[in-house]
Amino acid sequence: MIATAVAAARAVLALVLLVVFYALVALLVLVWLAFLVLGLWAAGAPESTAPPTSVILACAAFAPILAGMVWAVVRTARPAGPAEGTVWVSRRRAPALWAAVEELADGVGTAPPDAIRLTAEVNASVTEDASFLGLVPGRRTLYLGLPLVVGLPPAELRAVLAHELGHFSRRHSRFGALAHRGSAGLVAACEAIRSAAAANDLVRMYAGGPLLLLRGYTRVFRWLTRPVRRRQELEADREAARVAGARTVGDALRSASALEVAWLEFVAGFLTPVRRAEGRV
Repeated sequence: MIATAVAAARAVLALVLLVVFYALVALLVLVWLAFLVLGLWAAGAPESTAPPTSVILACAAFAPILAGMVWAVVRTARPAGPAEGTVWVSRRRAPALWAAVEELADGVGTAPPDAIRLTAEVNASVTEDASFLGLVPGRRTLYLGLPLVVGLPPAELRAVLAHELGHFSRRHSRFGALAHRGSAGLVAACEAIRSAAAANDLVRMYAGGPLLLLRGYTRVFRWLTRPVRRRQELEADREAARVAGARTVGDALRSASALEVAWLEFVAGFLTPVRRAEGRV
């Protein structure tokens, strides 16, 4: 009970941290616009004898910095959409897979996903394109690695599917998507500011403070979300063990690890050379 309360508190704090970051970025944009307007107005005033070049230069230097921070807000706020390099699987093309997913979803007490997409990775995951910081439910997608479909025995594949659907039953996918987008957005903002500072000496003079702020936000955000996501994985494991059996879940984990090694060797030894020679696979 205490662990659940602590996890919930961490999730709420992570949400609050993102909201505060959004508000801070909005405030910085308003302040930047105010200084820019005042600087341009003062420069164009008839009684002006010395144009406020320092203010205008500071605004110019902060423009790419603010652009990076605004990009972080946009990236964390909007749904990511389908992942690139994945293939949508309809019920008509894979009725047995959809039937198994729907049966397992009922077993863990949740609705089946809205879409199943195949990937070229030895992995499975679920996402939910929830809006308003994960508060409003959205389209749910199950990503399933084709190597798992081909390489795992049916019982072990069902255990993997039960684990992922367990995230849906506990509504983990909303927080997971928010945590991933939040962390990725903050990192992208740091990279954008760092690139702008490396390309321009003027920007470099003003980039230190915002970079420290974003790095601190990223560290705290990850510190808050990492234990919550770890606990969510354990809860999904329990759901999978209840539906598919604890021994089968353990076998699936071991098989997936061995399959990943074999798949990487296959990609390096066959797929990559063919792609280089033919331009496609």
